[in-house]
Amino acid sequence: MKYKYMLVALLTQLIATTGVAETGYKYLGYGRLVTNDLLGDGKDRWRTGSVSAFRMYVQDGVDLKHLKLGDAVELRSHFEVVAPSDLQATNGGDRPWGGAISLGLHSPFHYGPLHMSLGTDIHFIGTGSGLTQFQQDLHKGLGIKQAGDSVADNQVNDETVIGGAAEVAYPISLTQRVQARPFGEMRAGLEDVARVGVDLYFGALGATPAMSRDPVTGHRYPVNVEQAQDRGMLFSLGYDHTHVATSKFLPSEANVKHEPTRSRTRMGMTFKLGSWSVFGGFTWMGKEFEGQEGEQVLGSIRLFSRF
Repeated sequence: MKYKYMLVALLTQLIATTGVAETGYKYLGYGRLVTNDLLGDGKDRWRTGSVSAFRMYVQDGVDLKHLKLGDAVELRSHFEVVAPSDLQATNGGDRPWGGAISLGLHSPFHYGPLHMSLGTDIHFIGTGSGLTQFQQDLHKGLGIKQAGDSVADNQVNDETVIGGAAEVAYPISLTQRVQARPFGEMRAGLEDVARVGVDLYFGALGATPAMSRDPVTGHRYPVNVEQAQDRGMLFSLGYDHTHVATSKFLPSEANVKHEPTRSRTRMGMTFKLGSWSVFGGFTWMGKEFEGQEGEQVLGSIRLFSRF
């Protein structure tokens, strides 16, 4: 079945949503971020496309600014496709084509001045995710280049991996409208990485209490920016440096080695007016594997409306 992992993921998400609701948590809202290199450098390659989303649930009466472990939970989902620079022909020095679906249960909480998050994820990797086939069908429908046989026959292998993620941040209010947020993060599963970085926020909206970090770009996106202010603007800058131990997207049999370190630089702008919120941002991605021809620019968008 072309989409077996996708069906399993949707069923798992449905069961998890029902289970969380039955434990007494109250649904707060959702967030979503769409990222694609066609919105950035426009070259349809490498970290070519992803969608991140989360649904947040909280215990009744909880203050989002003073959370204890377990007071709030996030049901996260992430869909991602990586691709070589040329979909129509295999290049021995390029990364293989592959897709992954990730589902996670995470809890954001505070420990003194620290903002923390801890959780676990399951990753469905390979052709069974149906994501490379979805990209193939989408390209066919749009009349643009499709993957050649040599690329399709050398995809990332099917694998199911259990992993997790942890983040620690220390927000610092520099002025009433400027906040710095240095952080450290570790992820295991799809990729085993450790990173340190900082995010800066400028504007009347401020960084809202309920935000989740996109694993590809590092952008933090909110569950509901209406909680911050009825209208306003938020400008964000971010940078992080990552040590990479392993990557399922770059297996040893692909004969392409991952770079031991990589970096990301990002900027974004959120506009909020009444029930409407729009975010747009760019991320400059450092080289991820040996022989990569250059860096990559990704574009991310988010549109939210509550009627």
